[in-house]
Amino acid sequence: MTWKSDDGVEVHGYLRLPSWARAGERLPGIVMSHTYNVGQFYNQWSPIFNYIVQSGYAVLMVNHRGSNGYGTRFRDLPKGNWGFAQMKDIESGAGFLRALPALDPERVGMLGYSMGGYLTQLAVTNRPTLFRAAVSVFGLGEIVGDPQRSSRNYIWHLGGTEPEIRDRYLNASPVTRVRDMRAPLLIVHSDGDPIEPVTKIRNFVDEMERHGKRYELALYSQEAHGLRRLDHQLDSYQRIMAFLDRYLRP
Repeated sequence: MTWKSDDGVEVHGYLRLPSWARAGERLPGIVMSHTYNVGQFYNQWSPIFNYIVQSGYAVLMVNHRGSNGYGTRFRDLPKGNWGFAQMKDIESGAGFLRALPALDPERVGMLGYSMGGYLTQLAVTNRPTLFRAAVSVFGLGEIVGDPQRSSRNYIWHLGGTEPEIRDRYLNASPVTRVRDMRAPLLIVHSDGDPIEPVTKIRNFVDEMERHGKRYELALYSQEAHGLRRLDHQLDSYQRIMAFLDRYLRP
């Protein structure tokens, strides 16, 4: 599928519907964001994605600006406005999904892995009415806290190191706006993640506790940035489906 964001950028993605969907039935929907800053979704089978679809959800897999496969200009569009630039395509994707006749516009959520998890947390904190529920899997709640070893990715996209432009780093960190959250959030993470340390996840959870937000936390041991153990994978799938059904089913 293709659609246009509010600023005219053409966005690509994949729309998946359950094979058993009947005409006239209005489904809940999920906007999905991919892993890795310059990653992309492909037209391929995935256990969790197809599990969600065949459980009765319409899923829009968004290849937002910054994704590979659409030329260097498209890939470099987020430079200077990292996170919020991609958010424009997440918002327009949600609007595209809500306009489909097969969708119930009141029951749309978001799910993302890694970079997609970061965008999920950015969405629920900075666009609090955009989604009814959200799931962040190995996402990033904050990109501050390591000023001596600022990621080259952040330096390139944000325009400098954390000490040089700390306000920009704080602004791009979802944890700074937890107070504005409205949608319930499920966080799936591990206590050994080297990319988003569990201490930062606990910071985000502490903020949700402090402001009385609805959330669930699934924290796995003996894992890094992703789930390798099959029992953990299956458990996470079941937790994700239970959470989505709780908030997006009629």
